[in-house]
Amino acid sequence: MPKSPRNFSAASCLALAAAVAGMATGLAGCETNMDVSPTAPAANGIQSVSDAESVVKYATGKFCPSLLCGMEGYQISGIQFDADGRRLTMIRDDGSRGDSIAVTSLNPDAGHIMGQGVVHFTGEFAPNLVTTEIEAQRLVVALRAIKRGEENGAIVSPAAAAEQQRKADNAAFAATAKAYREAAVKPVPGEDVRRFEVQAIDAVKQKRFTDAVNLYGQALAIAPWWPAGHHDRALILAELGRNGEAMAEMQDYLALVPNAPDARAMQDKIYVWQGREAAGRTGGSATSLSPSAASAAPPSAPSSRGSLFQAITGGGK
Repeated sequence: MPKSPRNFSAASCLALAAAVAGMATGLAGCETNMDVSPTAPAANGIQSVSDAESVVKYATGKFCPSLLCGMEGYQISGIQFDADGRRLTMIRDDGSRGDSIAVTSLNPDAGHIMGQGVVHFTGEFAPNLVTTEIEAQRLVVALRAIKRGEENGAIVSPAAAAEQQRKADNAAFAATAKAYREAAVKPVPGEDVRRFEVQAIDAVKQKRFTDAVNLYGQALAIAPWWPAGHHDRALILAELGRNGEAMAEMQDYLALVPNAPDARAMQDKIYVWQGREAAGRTGGSATSLSPSAASAAPPSAPSSRGSLFQAITGGGK
């Protein structure tokens, strides 16, 4: 349990009174406890770590890293929460970074002094933040939520969150690919997909390759089981030098149609792109694309679309 503010030493009370009032006003300024329970009115809206992050982001007041607040303290305009490093960093009014506090060391509590609120981050007198009473209440509730999140694993770093999402997406696509392979009658893309496909082919003709990639992406968001879309998007991505993305798209194509007539050639392309990705090369100029065969595009079968884009790329990358 955090130390009760009213039990802080006389020296601590004097120092904090000086920080608040600008001079040592004596023990009359010593703290009294503040209601910082989750049911306190000021705690409304703080239900999750995400809510808590929003609160600390906009915290303001005078941060005191030690008892020498008058000399070492500074105004802050927010607190940055670093989920990767599990730290809270004070952001000074000028935008520069100040002191930081490990989430593992949090044991927050708050009190009143001379009409203002004081947040004690670690349960000790300092470091602390002198702010309004309402903000002190909200900040302590938020800090406790972040501490609980750290303890129960609810705090996930951006990198870990991205990896979790990637695994979830891969699992979802694996199920989609399995269902497609096992379907006796393969689904056919509708007009909504055809519209994006036609626009993508036109974009290739006009050498707007990034637009073409995005248009195929929109089509695949509707029909992720569409082999030709993955195939063609992979080839354009490779022409743009985006080899990692090209590999992922072509792997999706092969997951859908592992026995496609061009499966061997497409797997070999993946090997080529892997080498270029490892070497940090871009894989050539996108201007090598030629739209001469695009008008012949029948919008369905993977094999015919593969032939189309091999013709467009002059054999492909």
